[in-house]
Amino acid sequence: MVRTLEVNRNRSEGGLREEALATELADYLVEKGIPFRTAHRAVGKAVRQALELGVGLRSLPLEEYRAAHPAFGEDVYRVLDFRQAVERRDSPGGTAAARVREQIEKAKELLRKEEEDGEVS
Repeated sequence: MVRTLEVNRNRSEGGLREEALATELADYLVEKGIPFRTAHRAVGKAVRQALELGVGLRSLPLEEYRAAHPAFGEDVYRVLDFRQAVERRDSPGGTAAARVREQIEKAKELLRKEEEDGEVS
């Protein structure tokens, strides 16, 4: 199955929802010294407000972010980037491209060993 996997990039990127970036917003606040529980609550308020207004998180006005928590600054929009969010997870097993390549290589090596041992048909 892995050998024949084809990814439809347009379709997969088209399914991205800005609410998936909520973790980035919480991390943003935590990096500013806000306790995680407080950050989580503030992000929940911001997400609810975006849904009520019918806008995505990248279109939510700054004053709405600040109503959720005053630590939100003009730089909040820089964290609302899907590619950046993926690349930030750069620890073993993370989603950063380098980490995914590592996991692919490990999987290939396991398959090679299993084929050599006759465990894969």
